[in-house]
Amino acid sequence: MKHRDAVLKKGGLRVLRKSSEVLLLCLLLSSCSLFAPVKSEPPTTYLINAAPYPATAKTHTKVSLLVNTPDGNPIYNSTAIAYTTHPYQIGYFVKSAWAEAPTQMLQPLIIQALQRTHYFQRVGSATSVGQYSYILNTHLVELEQDFSCTPPRLRLVLRAEIIQASSNQVLSAQEFRVNERIVRNDTYTGVIATNRATVQILNQLAAFSVRTLKDAG
Repeated sequence: MKHRDAVLKKGGLRVLRKSSEVLLLCLLLSSCSLFAPVKSEPPTTYLINAAPYPATAKTHTKVSLLVNTPDGNPIYNSTAIAYTTHPYQIGYFVKSAWAEAPTQMLQPLIIQALQRTHYFQRVGSATSVGQYSYILNTHLVELEQDFSCTPPRLRLVLRAEIIQASSNQVLSAQEFRVNERIVRNDTYTGVIATNRATVQILNQLAAFSVRTLKDAG
């Protein structure tokens, strides 16, 4: 009987030891999963790349225009896509972002719009070689998806000025505003509205540039 009790006790200790080992292993595995880095999906990125089609000028001139890199309000000039749902409030989409800051995407589109007028002999950026008779400066004032109104709107505001390079004199300045309808309450349709608004702004900017330099002689 004593021998049997000793065997049972020994077997019980062995089972207890194995159970403790299994419990310890489970705790170690769970602690590893608790402290492991959480995998997050990268945000979906979007482009502003709508092709502008401004009115074509009737005359081709020898006017050359330097398009400086646009600057912008830091609230809107980042890869974060801004929106609002209440007055005086701003937020940024978490799962969506611009591929680049809006001003970086706007500059080649501005150059393209001006080239398509066929009014200028040369249109280029600061990296282009050559002398320019005029300079175009632009500033992104606002780029925001507004869901506080019905239907929601995309607001795009751009300010521009044309300077005579030889005298540094401002020949003309103008602010362009576009409110484009967002057809659904989601980021993608807001991006589509942004591209439609950009086309309108670029066509207006091209017309303003040609008109200003025609008046300048």
